Amino acid sequence: MKKHKSRSAADLKRKTKNVKNKMGNPNFESKYFAEFTQQMLGAMRAGKSVVQFCSEINIGRTTFYRWLDENELRNTFELAQNHCEAHWETWLKNNLSNKEVNSVLVKMFFANRFGWSDKTESKEDVTVTEQVVRMKKAKNEYVEEK
Repeated sequence: MKKHKSRSAADLKRKTKNVKNKMGNPNFESKYFAEFTQQMLGAMRAGKSVVQFCSEINIGRTTFYRWLDENELRNTFELAQNHCEAHWETWLKNNLSNKEVNSVLVKMFFANRFGWSDKTESKEDVTVTEQVVRMKKAKNEYVEEK
């Protein structure tokens, strides 16, 4: 019985050099990019970063992103990123009451990895009360000028 061996990055590069994946095309068949796609989805479901995934399959980040562009895999990558974020959200939910978890590090991790941030007020976040106060103040200044 043959032992199943995962394809190396060199195999994927060689076999897919001139292949163009059309995601909406059901006639497109590339077992190599199907394998790459499944590996990427699996890694992201497990919460791995692009750097970790690239290290596992022995390619650079530049190659990874070039493959995404050349093979129209950006939608699949977006789905994979959603799986990754969902993995870590589940972890966070399961560890909210764990006193051994460093909350500052968790906050930094989510901010850096997924762009999470504290709510900040923007110019559009002015409340109705603040607008009314500003309008009354402006009206009083106008009346005083007359």
